[in-house]
Amino acid sequence: MPTSLIEHALHHDWLEIEAEVCDCRFIRAKIGSRSSVGEAAHYAVGFKYEVNGITYQGVLSSPVEVRAHDKFSIRYNPEYPEENNSLASECDRGWFRYYIYILATLVIGFVVYDIARSLVFNR
Repeated sequence: MPTSLIEHALHHDWLEIEAEVCDCRFIRAKIGSRSSVGEAAHYAVGFKYEVNGITYQGVLSSPVEVRAHDKFSIRYNPEYPEENNSLASECDRGWFRYYIYILATLVIGFVVYDIARSLVFNR
């Protein structure tokens, strides 16, 4: 599982380490609206890695199936080894939640504005 250039740019000061696959499960999700529903299929790959004698875990998405005990490289934060470049770790960061709250507020504000505007102009 190669590390993307974006991940490398975001985590340039993080250290690379070898992780071991613990679990690989096929995931199928429906995406889109009612009129055009598609399916996104991928594998959720559970992995573990060890830093200073402590084992940490994470989950990555993979387009291909991998087997238990396969090895691949990940990046982790040397100051907080539990932080790694997996999706679960990225979504757990405070800044990510902060941006999600801002985005949700903007969407709600737009919806309220649109409803108010339609009520005023439809009189």
